[in-house]
This record gives sequence, structure tokens and C-alpha cells, in this order.
Amino acid sequence: IRNIQQARKDADLIVDDRIVLSLASDDKLVDEILNNVSMRNLMMAETLTVEISNSNKLDFSKKYKVNDIEVEISIRKA
Repeated sequence: IRNIQQARKDADLIVDDRIVLSLASDDKLVDEILNNVSMRNLMMAETLTVEISNSNKLDFSKKYKVNDIEVEISIRKA
């Protein structure tokens, strides 16, 4: 959640902008998060995500380290 919030800031979004989100990684962590309904819902609520996209190339995309795993976070304003 912290890294998604950082991506929002890096993309110059304002605090209450809703987003479309895509997460990509070679590690299974991303799939585990997205397949866990409670984790997915918490992440979406905390980051104002209205849609999870399969596209990894949205308006803003950057790689972040999450627990030593590289995750590409892509977002666009919804």
C-alpha cells in the first residue's frame, strides 16, 4: 500500500484522485495479493483504486521494491 501511495505521489495525483492500478512482478507475491479478496479490497480502499487492470503500461509506471521483490506499479487517473 505504501508503494502504491508513493506511485500516486510520483505521478503528481492529488489526494482524492481515484485510480486504475496494475501490478506486475516475476514473483508470485502479486498474484497472491490480488487473489486474496480481503487483501485486494483493503489495498483498493486504502489507495482509492476503482479498477485493477491487466495492462502493465498505464499513464505512470515505475518499479518499486516490496519486501526485496521488484514490483512494477502502473497507475492512471480513473
